[in-house]
Amino acid sequence: MNRFIPYLIGLLIISIGLNIAQAVDRNLSERENSQERIKVILPQDPEYDESLLEHKIKNQRYRFGLLNASPDEYVNKKLVLYGYASVDNYYNYAYLDFNLSYYSVLLFDGEEYIHIYFPKGEKNRKLMEMLARKGVKGMPLKVTAVENKFSLNQIEYLAEGLDWEVLK
Repeated sequence: MNRFIPYLIGLLIISIGLNIAQAVDRNLSERENSQERIKVILPQDPEYDESLLEHKIKNQRYRFGLLNASPDEYVNKKLVLYGYASVDNYYNYAYLDFNLSYYSVLLFDGEEYIHIYFPKGEKNRKLMEMLARKGVKGMPLKVTAVENKFSLNQIEYLAEGLDWEVLK
């Protein structure tokens, strides 16, 4: 029996070491997960940190330069886009004569612009009113959009806004 004591102590030490390693790993995982859930706050909020907002916009899947470089590759694809939105009056290509039925919004990702057209209605009118109050500085916005009116001579990404959410 006495000859098993060193083995039992060894197993106990290994078990304690594994428990410590597991606790450290769990703590690191929780930190990584908390960093992935970025809370975006508007500039007027006291805890506003522009770097968090910039991170969300700059690390999105679809950079606006890519969308503008080959808009034909994104026809009928629903995309989630992040950027600074402002009221616009640009109507061109397939949206040339749509100023009576769509609102024009300019979305900026820090490097390039794209144009999003929201159908006129109560919800989207509220968006336009918020954007008008914000001015040219832009309001951080998450937009779900689809380019479904592509014209052959179109040289930039123009999409219909399906939904929007102010980033907070």
